[in-house]
Amino acid sequence: MTKYVVYKGTGGLFHNLQGLTTAIETVCSISPPNYTLIVDMKNHGAFGCMFKDYFTICCERLTWTDNYNDVPRAIAERVAHTSAFHHGYLNPRQGNHSRSYDIDLSSDVNVIYGVTNCHVSPCIKVNEGIRQEIARGNIAPPYMAVHFRNTDIKNNPHEFISTIQTALDEHTHIKTLYLATDNSEFYQLLRDHLSVDSVTILRNTIPAANIYNLHYGSRDKHKQMYESLQDVYHILRSTVFIPSMNSGFSRNIVHMINEQYTIFEGLVSDARVVKA
Repeated sequence: MTKYVVYKGTGGLFHNLQGLTTAIETVCSISPPNYTLIVDMKNHGAFGCMFKDYFTICCERLTWTDNYNDVPRAIAERVAHTSAFHHGYLNPRQGNHSRSYDIDLSSDVNVIYGVTNCHVSPCIKVNEGIRQEIARGNIAPPYMAVHFRNTDIKNNPHEFISTIQTALDEHTHIKTLYLATDNSEFYQLLRDHLSVDSVTILRNTIPAANIYNLHYGSRDKHKQMYESLQDVYHILRSTVFIPSMNSGFSRNIVHMINEQYTIFEGLVSDARVVKA
């Protein structure tokens, strides 16, 4: 009899994919291998779509789906319309847990959730349709990419601008800067304070003012997910990358650069990482 492990999405892009990585590893470690992983992003408000709309999982050891269509009705009725919060994630009524990966092997369905300290698995990939669509907007190299995080996680904008200035002074052949940020003011700060002639600043994500963070603050979750993946793609293809190392978004990108894999099939980054 097939049993089920349901991963309920939480957090922003990489927070969520880190949790999914642990869910994949958890299900693959269960013996005998008669479990199906259900990747439930539909009930996670910050994700705003079905998992297969943007991603796939390339793992021969894993049976998985992102919906409840083929799940027994009695199981689906228990978990299909619930969020991670309902099962304890940051829910003060249930202990305010930030993660749960304990598996009860006697149960026909287990629900797990939450961020872990792992990095995103190489088997998680952006689906081919989205990859091709994003790739049509390729930026001509060389260019510098910057990820500046400054909403719920803080960084000093002037320290970043100083680091960017120094890097541009060192790499005088770079005349394009790609900016990924959750901070509504940083783009203008860059334009006002960079003292380098003829540098073009490009961006896809234009954050609203006074949001708690990008994924929860955006009204259009589909648009925000797509723009975040655009940011990741263009950062990975950059010549020089300046990250916010206190953000999981940057840390996972730097890890992919160092370990020579990415969430985009066929794309391996040779960006030079310069830390602010």
